[in-house]
Amino acid sequence: MSTNRFEAKLFNIGSWTILRLPKGASVKLPSRGMAMVKGTINGNNLQAPLEPDGKGSHWFRIDKTLRKAAGADTVMLEIEPVKGSLAK
Repeated sequence: MSTNRFEAKLFNIGSWTILRLPKGASVKLPSRGMAMVKGTINGNNLQAPLEPDGKGSHWFRIDKTLRKAAGADTVMLEIEPVKGSLAK
C-alpha cells in the first residue's frame, strides 16, 4: 500500500488533542476498524493506532510532545499502515 498524504485539522476536546482523518484518507486504509499506522505529521515521526469514528472515518489522539512539534492547527500527514498490525 502506498503512502497516504493529506491535510487535517487538530481538535481539542478537554485536555486531549485529536486528529480526525478526512473520509478520503480513511477509505484508503485496509480496515474500517482499528489500524496501526506510521508516518509523519508536519515532518515529525509518528506511529499511532487509528480508531474508527463510527461515521466512516478514523481518528487518533495526539500527545503533547507531538502537538507542540506539529506547531500548527492544520497539519500535513503522510501515513501508511504498519504491516501485521491490528485490524478488527
